[in-house]
Amino acid sequence: MSALNPKTMFDLGGKIALVTGASRGIGESIAKALAAYGAHVIVSSRKIDGCERVAAEIRADGGKAEAFAARHKIAQHFESLEAAVAWDGFDAAINATPDGAHKATTLAILTAGKHVFCEKPLAPNHADALAMTEAAEAAGVVNMVNLTYRNSPALQQARAMVQAGEIGELRHVEAAYRQSWLVSKAWGDWRTMDQWLWRLSTGHGSTGVLGDVGIHILDFASFGAADDLASLQAELVTFPKADGERVFSSPLARRIAREAGVDVTQISGSGPHGRVVKADVEAAVAAGTGKAKAAAAPKGAASVAPAAAPKGMSQDAILKMFEEGSYELVKHDGMRKTIARRLQESKQTIPHFYVTVDCELDALLALRSELNKAAPVKDDKPVYKLSVNDMVIKALALALRDVPDANVSWTDDNMVMHKHSDVGVAVSIPGGLITPIIRSAEEKTLSTISNEMKDLGKRAKDRKLKPEEYQGGTSSVSNMGMMGVKDFAAVINPPHATILAVGAGEQRAVVKDGALAVATVMSVTLSTDHRCVDGALGAELLAAFKGYIESPMGMLV
Repeated sequence: MSALNPKTMFDLGGKIALVTGASRGIGESIAKALAAYGAHVIVSSRKIDGCERVAAEIRADGGKAEAFAARHKIAQHFESLEAAVAWDGFDAAINATPDGAHKATTLAILTAGKHVFCEKPLAPNHADALAMTEAAEAAGVVNMVNLTYRNSPALQQARAMVQAGEIGELRHVEAAYRQSWLVSKAWGDWRTMDQWLWRLSTGHGSTGVLGDVGIHILDFASFGAADDLASLQAELVTFPKADGERVFSSPLARRIAREAGVDVTQISGSGPHGRVVKADVEAAVAAGTGKAKAAAAPKGAASVAPAAAPKGMSQDAILKMFEEGSYELVKHDGMRKTIARRLQESKQTIPHFYVTVDCELDALLALRSELNKAAPVKDDKPVYKLSVNDMVIKALALALRDVPDANVSWTDDNMVMHKHSDVGVAVSIPGGLITPIIRSAEEKTLSTISNEMKDLGKRAKDRKLKPEEYQGGTSSVSNMGMMGVKDFAAVINPPHATILAVGAGEQRAVVKDGALAVATVMSVTLSTDHRCVDGALGAELLAAFKGYIESPMGMLV
């Protein structure tokens, strides 16, 4: 196969790329490849000497970094990632930092509104990967993960052969990955060291070897086939093949481990050359550190498969109900998919319970009017302008403070008791919803809450929120009263255990002292996670909230 000429494949002239971890290895290779495509490259690393070497080699190969730096009067390197991000002159970033630094560096770049091309693996666990995904969606940018097999000359040639029809019609792809490097002692003890155990164990929040190595195999098959795969079957196993890498054990140790339901490969051996002996197994059993094997079903017993999650109607089934040409299909964007997934998970995994109460607003509206009239003026504008929603946020925060048992989050092992009321507020933005958070709202004045909310709301609509400004929180408010909605029930946003749905204030007939009267009344509905906030506790929280709404002077103390 003739050598590929990157400069004729596509032109990146005028584009600027920030490459982290570029002092060596993959980062260095990517930086040089981008420069070959005509891009201006900023090389970044903790190792300044390495960056200067790579930049010099790029310039020697005809790169444009020096000319660009001179024209725009900028340095050829930055002392920190923060400095490069603050400069804000690049179009996208390639993150080739060590695996453990991917989250911090990627979030910093995404928050700046820049696209990120991240070296595999994206993250060592699902939580970090999800945080990066949601940050990219909130910022309206792309966060990609590299699949390096595509650049392999052998795979490029295989793809060309498939496309040219040189091997006939492709019907089956088989790949094997049978190397022992993942369990090499050079990495440490894979059975106990958490910093890289996730590569082998599904118990550490990943898909194990299949997710780590298998993604390359999957990309190899799909890219090499030059077509979408109709189906995929994967059976990948990482095993110690080389001498000295096997887990040796004595016959007695294996028998004891088998009888105790312990996996001998999960035990560190104290015998000669790491041999697992009787004492090692007994210690593992006593400590409960051995990985128990799944118990075999008794003979004759029927096997019971887990119930499949209910699925809605397929697209084909839905479209058959409508005349062709009477509709158009709009592809879901990433934000809408994320919202749909989180809400579905919430309703399927959290037992929702609802409590509703009516609150009279007349005293609150009067106090709000007086406070707004008394607002100091700066630059011909009042320094604050309180809304009803600002006072609702404060009232909920104080109620959570007064009823601490309701200010919680549920985990499978513990009840998380929060020390502050971090109240999220649902904000509608193009394509979906986002929930910026007022931290420690119970400690803040109404004017502070009001100004923070205006700032967060504006930046939410501009997709400029930082991840820490919308992730987490202890409860939330969803106010549709400003849209004229009388009452509704909101879906809980994990990890919250509660969410308050606020309806419109309207004049209603009420009975006071045995006589009819007219009052401005607002209906609110509290959705609770019944695992940790039951009906009585939810009612107590709502009563505290109602007290602050109807006696609002308490919010000023």
